[in-house]
Amino acid sequence: MVRPDVVTLYAPGPGRVLTDPPERGGTVTAGTVLLAMQNDDLDEKIAGAELEYEDALLRVDIARAGQGGLDQIQAALADAARLSSVLSALRAQNDQLTVRAATDVETLDVADDYYRGNHVGRRAFLARFAPVPASRIVVAYLPEEALGHVRPGDKAVFVSAAEPSVATPVVIEQVHKQSSRRIEEEALLGPRGGGVPVQAGVDGPVPAEALYRVEAAIGDGATVRHRPGQIGILHTEGRSRSRGWDFLKRVVRLLNEESGF
Repeated sequence: MVRPDVVTLYAPGPGRVLTDPPERGGTVTAGTVLLAMQNDDLDEKIAGAELEYEDALLRVDIARAGQGGLDQIQAALADAARLSSVLSALRAQNDQLTVRAATDVETLDVADDYYRGNHVGRRAFLARFAPVPASRIVVAYLPEEALGHVRPGDKAVFVSAAEPSVATPVVIEQVHKQSSRRIEEEALLGPRGGGVPVQAGVDGPVPAEALYRVEAAIGDGATVRHRPGQIGILHTEGRSRSRGWDFLKRVVRLLNEESGF
């Protein structure tokens, strides 16, 4: 099962946020503005470029109406074309400060820095989205001692932390044989409240112990639809009632995500 695409929203440039943040867990329809920003320096450059371009057009008119030669007219036209290109580039840069949803998405996470009026830097993380509607996939991480007790085809149930009274049937589809060097789903990390222990690595947090990625599918007949980003516990029958199986029931956390592709 392919991991669903997750769209991360970064600030396209430095500036002031003009929009309110999307609601966590809420759905945003295609075409809706996800982010709008304003950069005062860029606004000043655009205003200045507009004045220069208008002045260049005036010089073209004067050259054509006067006794100037062909060289003078061509020079004025070339200058106007150059300034038009500069202005178009600045306007395109300004357009990039408004980001719209390309498809219907559900909000997984919103940064604390994302609020109206706040100044943020270029490439600042602001939010994360998952496409909807989507196929329903559960991602879990097993400790090494439980690895041999879970295989593709095994039946299991997912119990969401948000709905502990509801058990959703799933079927194990893939068990990775190599331990994960990093946890892609940040919601699962211990510092984020997900329960997976991590330690500092060169490129960010890494698992504090050997963990193996498992992917399971929620059946089409399941009536429960968990929203992307929900965490919980995966209960599996396993191959034996061993310490590994008990350990699995106790600590494995997972992330339910959805793919629109």
